[in-house]
Amino acid sequence: MLGLGTLLAATLMSAAPAISPPATDSSQMTLVVVQNDRTVPVAVYAQDAWGELELGVVPPDSTVTLRVDDPFLDRSDIDFFVHPKGQPEEETGYLDIHRGDRLGILVPPR
Repeated sequence: MLGLGTLLAATLMSAAPAISPPATDSSQMTLVVVQNDRTVPVAVYAQDAWGELELGVVPPDSTVTLRVDDPFLDRSDIDFFVHPKGQPEEETGYLDIHRGDRLGILVPPR
């Protein structure tokens, strides 16, 4: 049995090291930082005149950075809204957002 453990350890030690992907340049990305101070998760959406897009879910008492896809930005102004689980949704109202903009949304405790 000792031989099998030694063989396994030798195999694991000789595995090729993981290679990190190159760093992504975020200067032209449109990012929304959502700070959720509630005790429930919050689903975050972006809506324009053509429809809505779910950006992601922010866990309770967390801050998450979400990206807005470029094609969504080219259509019209955007209304961001959050839907806390089991609670009424809230919105920012329509905003004029451009590629590369940064936006912060605070979901205060209830």
